[in-house]
Formats: sequence, C-alpha cells, structure tokens
Amino acid sequence: MHDWNDKLWWCKYGEELEREFVDNIAPSYGLNAIINPEKETDVYAPDLVVNGEIADLKVQVTPFFTSDNPQWCVTFNFKSRKLYTLYYPDIVIYFFVHWRTLKWRNVIVEPLYGVWRVRLRDMDFSTLHEYKNGKKSYLMDLRDFERL
Repeated sequence: MHDWNDKLWWCKYGEELEREFVDNIAPSYGLNAIINPEKETDVYAPDLVVNGEIADLKVQVTPFFTSDNPQWCVTFNFKSRKLYTLYYPDIVIYFFVHWRTLKWRNVIVEPLYGVWRVRLRDMDFSTLHEYKNGKKSYLMDLRDFERL
C-alpha cells in the first residue's frame, strides 16, 4: 500500500479513478457522468457531475475489517462532510466498491462489486472512527444506500 501521507500521489491516483468511473463504469450503470469542470480552478470542488447533479465519488477496494460488519462497511471522510454540508448540501455521493482484499487476520468477506448512491442529507453520521494519524472517517453500511 502506498504511503497515506503522500497527498500528491493520492490526488493523482484519485484523478485516474474518476476518469475510469466516467469513461467505463458510469455508462455501464446508465449514468451520464463527467468530471466536474469546477475542479480545474478549485481543488476542493466535488469530483463529478452525474445526470446533471453535482456528485462525489468514493472508491473503496478494501473492507474496513475491524468494523462490526466489514462486508458492507464503507467510510466517508469527516472533512468531506463538513465541506459538503456547507457548500453542497444536495450533493449525491457515489460509492464504487470492489473488494480486492477478502481476508485479514481471521476476518473473511465475500467478493463485492458495484455502485451505490446516496444523498449527503440521507447519510447516517452516527459512527465516527478516528485513525492513529488523527484523521477521522464515518463508518457506513452500504445496505442503507441505493444499489444501482
């Protein structure tokens, strides 16, 4: 796994994932997606415009193995919630999930692949996890979202 502190690398990697989603994944789900033009001048702008609506993309490839239900657990960044609540309260969040790691220690999950959609205002922000590095993310259950 690449160094979590290498922000530039992760930003570039995120751009590759967004392009892959727009070019290949979204069309297979009947979604009309483009990279948000605002990103050219605002690095904090949401990732996409999908079917005419501002949207953010979360790509998750590793289950949150230490959660109560790693099969369905995804994360949402604490800072993203604050930013989007302030500036984009109607934003739609897309989770593209493809579990690539299926076992960690004695925890095993089933393969999972798909796209889920939820509006920010409909997300359950009751479970907050703080990492050792001080960053925080909300733990969420994919089954609470719309599976496309």
